Amino acid sequence: MKNCVTSIQMTSFRGATKPVLFEFDSSKPVILIYGENGSGKTTIIDALDVVFNKGAGSLTHRSGATLHELPSLGSSARNLEIGIRWADHTLVAHLEAKGIKIENEVALPPAHILYRNRITQLVESQPSQRYEQLRRFIDVGFVEKGEAALISTLNSVKKEYESGKKSYEQAMAILNELWVQAGSPNESALNWASQAVIINPQAALQQKETFDEVIALIERGVAAMEAYTVAMDSFKQARRELQEIKQQIAQSPVIHSQEGIKIVDLLTRAQQYLVEHPQSPNCPVCHQSIQASSLKQSIEDQLDQMQALRDLYQQQHTAENRLEGARLSAINSFKFLREALLTLYTKIQSKPISPLSEILREQHDLLHDESRSEPEDRTQICALMRSLQAYAPNLTAQRDTLVEQSNQARALAINLQAARACEQKTFECLQLASRLKKTLDIVREKRFLFTQAVLSAIREDCKKLYERIHPGERLNLNVFRLDETKRASLQQTASFENFEDVSPTAYFSDSHLETLGVCLFIAVAKLNAHKEALLALDDVFGSIDQEHRRRIAQLLREESQSFAQIFITTHSREWLTLLQETFREQAQTIALDKWHMAQGIHSV
Repeated sequence: MKNCVTSIQMTSFRGATKPVLFEFDSSKPVILIYGENGSGKTTIIDALDVVFNKGAGSLTHRSGATLHELPSLGSSARNLEIGIRWADHTLVAHLEAKGIKIENEVALPPAHILYRNRITQLVESQPSQRYEQLRRFIDVGFVEKGEAALISTLNSVKKEYESGKKSYEQAMAILNELWVQAGSPNESALNWASQAVIINPQAALQQKETFDEVIALIERGVAAMEAYTVAMDSFKQARRELQEIKQQIAQSPVIHSQEGIKIVDLLTRAQQYLVEHPQSPNCPVCHQSIQASSLKQSIEDQLDQMQALRDLYQQQHTAENRLEGARLSAINSFKFLREALLTLYTKIQSKPISPLSEILREQHDLLHDESRSEPEDRTQICALMRSLQAYAPNLTAQRDTLVEQSNQARALAINLQAARACEQKTFECLQLASRLKKTLDIVREKRFLFTQAVLSAIREDCKKLYERIHPGERLNLNVFRLDETKRASLQQTASFENFEDVSPTAYFSDSHLETLGVCLFIAVAKLNAHKEALLALDDVFGSIDQEHRRRIAQLLREESQSFAQIFITTHSREWLTLLQETFREQAQTIALDKWHMAQGIHSV
């Protein structure tokens, strides 16, 4: 026995304003629900959609309606409850903020539900909308996700290609600019850069550092030489001043000998002694008894007369100190000059720079023999320093050229490497994009062929079903296929009399469109039924005459084997009777009484 629904219990759901329970005979696979319009037939079918499909039932296709309208009027979502007994499972549905919540949820078969207001949807919709109606029946979701992933990857590769191409063009623009600045040697910027980049920027940088050190040593030597020159000038000046002072002392009328200077010194010290010992009874020079104040005054009188001599003596002392300072400064400055030249000599010999290496090598003895410090030696060393100073601008120019070459070589290396890397990157992107495009085309083709095979099977089954309802009427579904030029678009044409590829909506009557819609729906449902699915037809046959209804009833009886259970609702007594006569013992009938707010949905 097939698994089927054996009961539906509803509380505060749509028309079920009061709790209501409907039980079904599991031995009868067809459930006929009869009642006048507004009695609650659709509410029962909606309960199936909520539990089996987690849908909103007939509200899905009504503008402005949402899940929040599922509770009965005057009730709230927390009171809504739908209990369905299927096979050996009891499933209970509640409405929560996030949607439908199913308790005791198990894997359920699909429930294919066709509402009255959707009967011609598959026939009358636009091609893209028509495909959406069938999308859930044609399970190619994983393939479409794969296609989307391929498309996304392909677009990323294309962006990467464009990025690499732009970077390549930027690198080549810089190389071309450098190539033009160099006079456009060789046949192209790329070939020139490939050869020019052989220059080792690191070696050039090291050589530049050597030039920096040599220039710094020359500058240090020049500073020492200038300090030496200034010190020698100061020494000569101090020596001349001292000689002049000595001449003035020798020509003094007061004292004509060195002894006079000693006397001045002796009197000065005696005066200082008397200042420090005003009560002394003896002379600090001859030790005779004296009157200190008288002796002090006498000394001051003598010293005043010798004031000029005293001033000259002080000037001589100052001049002698200045002369000694200048001498020491000259010695130290010359020492620094020699040290700078010796350091420069060592640097040049280890890292030769022509012609400095030759110039310094010729002065080896002069620089290394510290005993050579006579005036002519010092003059020769200063001359050597000036010759090196004169060559310093040339060294600076050579250093700047090295810097420029190093920078150019570095720029060439960076941009040449970037150009080659980007060229390789764009090549790889093109290769990958080509492979991705081929893969995408294969996947699309396979999906298209698979989907078209499914659609062809639906079309053929639909034609057979339709022919059983309208035998010999020379009208039927002719074409049912995907549009290869558009995404998710389903083309549909029909045959009418002797004309092919006509639009069904333009030439079929309303009743013919309804039966075509039902046949198409049943054909699609059968494709996904596997004899386990539910089929529900909610009052779908309204404008069909009695003879065609008889054929439809017979068709439904024959096709009921494809489904586990069929629910058919109707407000027509004649249609109910015809169905009862057709299905006989296979059908269970439930008649609904007139709906009242106080009673809700209830059977007769």
